[in-house]
Amino acid sequence: MPFPNQQSELDPDPSSRPQTENPQMVVLGPLLDALLRDLPEFGPTYQELVEACDDDPGDPIVLIELADFVEARLAVLATGRSILERTFGVIESLIDSLADDEIGCELVGMAFFDSFSPESRPMLAPWLGPRSLLVLEALEVSNPGFE
Repeated sequence: MPFPNQQSELDPDPSSRPQTENPQMVVLGPLLDALLRDLPEFGPTYQELVEACDDDPGDPIVLIELADFVEARLAVLATGRSILERTFGVIESLIDSLADDEIGCELVGMAFFDSFSPESRPMLAPWLGPRSLLVLEALEVSNPGFE
């Protein structure tokens, strides 16, 4: 008996065999709808797949591309997190080196922290060390637009 994917000499045309659906085959229909609705950022990637695969990329390819999509964002997140940690570490070290130099700390506050929009400033807090937070809070006192 030939293997299921192997063509037999007795059955030279595999298209003549009855087609049966694989009960283990994943059908993304509703999942794909939700994916495209809830993750519009994936839309361009999916559209490229549709175009590259003659309008039928197939479920496995969609899932593989989704994994690649997520992996790329995880890499950016990891890299971005590292960059933010190092950046704010440098700022904290700079403020530490200024010790009690109020003018120097005010300069860091005005030149660095004030460059962020008032809406962005609260997002900085989790990344900041204790001295950086004090400088940011001092900027808030002098600039009431900070929330």
